[in-house]
Amino acid sequence: MRVAVYGASGDFAPPGSISTEQARLWLCGWERDPRQTAWDFAACDSEETGPEDGHAQNVLDGDPRTIWHTEWAQWQPPHPHAITIDLGCVEQVSGLYYLPRQDGANGRIARFRVLVAAVSAADDISEDAEGEWIVAAEGEFSNDRRLKTVRFAKAHATRYVRIVALSEVNGNPWTSAAELCPMLED
Repeated sequence: MRVAVYGASGDFAPPGSISTEQARLWLCGWERDPRQTAWDFAACDSEETGPEDGHAQNVLDGDPRTIWHTEWAQWQPPHPHAITIDLGCVEQVSGLYYLPRQDGANGRIARFRVLVAAVSAADDISEDAEGEWIVAAEGEFSNDRRLKTVRFAKAHATRYVRIVALSEVNGNPWTSAAELCPMLED
């Protein structure tokens, strides 16, 4: 309670400052994983490249102001929508962080499924991200711009992580994401 009283008083004089953008990112919970720079997106079912930059690669750029968005200008394909991340090598993955777009609710994922590509001892993994997929988690996100954490019941050895949007928070046919970051075991 003392902190709240101090913060509301005329004596409030913090020794430093942060920008509005830094405060907004801190409040939504986003902190870039430096490993994202080595990852790539392997596939997506749709991306808007016309009136806005909704490229799938935006989910790995570390910038919450850019987004992946499914097509909406010329065509609006229905759900489900999926995007697959290539980690570059087999890793132990225990979950996924999803940062919704920060500038509005359009495309925010409501119901979702997270899949991991099965790793075969014989051929390691399919290079084209096709083949057997294991459902690692399912659920529904709340309709806000805060960082979402999806934890798997157990860690999976995989190279590819896919999130499938089954619905959008307002019932629209599109999907968006500011950032996606698989949770790797150290």
